[in-house]
Amino acid sequence: MTSPSRPHVWIVVTDDRVALEVEDWELLDFIEDYLTETAALEYDVLVPFGGSPGRYRLVFREGTSFPEVSDAVAALDPDELHRIFLVNNPE
Repeated sequence: MTSPSRPHVWIVVTDDRVALEVEDWELLDFIEDYLTETAALEYDVLVPFGGSPGRYRLVFREGTSFPEVSDAVAALDPDELHRIFLVNNPE
């Protein structure tokens, strides 16, 4: 299952675990801080994988639900996410 939730951000379910895929390291850093410090969501693994710009996957702890992640990501401003993405990826 995959859900495009915000610009440059996708929620996926793989191996019965919820994960968040993010394009660009700068954007990942911003989202990671928000998820752990504000939304109180912890992840187990950060996996970089191919593509340009770089793409990264945060795999959340077992028991983290799709709605929990979806609600947290939905609270992020899409314009702010795109602005951060453009720091390293100008159009």
